[in-house]
Amino acid sequence: MEDVNWWEDLDLMRRLFRYDPASGLIYACDRLPSDFEDGGEGSSFVSKEGRAAKYNKDYGGRLSFNRRIRNRRSTCDYMYGNASYKGVQKGLFAHRVGFFLYHGYYPVFPNSVDHINRDGCDNRIENLREATAKEQLANTGVRSSNTSGHVGVSFLKARGKWRASASIDGKKVNLGTFVDINDAIAARKAVMKDA
Repeated sequence: MEDVNWWEDLDLMRRLFRYDPASGLIYACDRLPSDFEDGGEGSSFVSKEGRAAKYNKDYGGRLSFNRRIRNRRSTCDYMYGNASYKGVQKGLFAHRVGFFLYHGYYPVFPNSVDHINRDGCDNRIENLREATAKEQLANTGVRSSNTSGHVGVSFLKARGKWRASASIDGKKVNLGTFVDINDAIAARKAVMKDA
């Protein structure tokens, strides 16, 4: 089947979707009959032209990739949506599509698209950057389960002390336990400054 990875074809994506870098919103563009296949048989037959007309009536100019989702590992919501081309469907994140439409490429693993202000629904181009895993980890906010209000500092109830930890080269490292929270915060800041 042709066009299996159609979402990686920049010219095609720019014809199918319009990205507004100032608002971060993505809109579906009108499609051509050549973007569809004839389908159905007998009285249920629909021509390419008919499919294009229906698509343009239902979706042309409307927002795409605008469903808010969160996965188990996320600290925030992201905008997501499904799109198809010639029968091949693909689920895509709005921040990746916006970055691709604007810059002309998808970051290659292990790099990814990072939201600078940590708002996964803010897909303005000024808020999107290509980041390494280390840069993205450094831009992670405080989790809702955090007891100290500081990334990498938690309270150990059983010991009555504060623990400082950091992710260094992808591994969680315990930096020690402290009676005073400020000592734990200082220990983590010192390690992160050197990282």
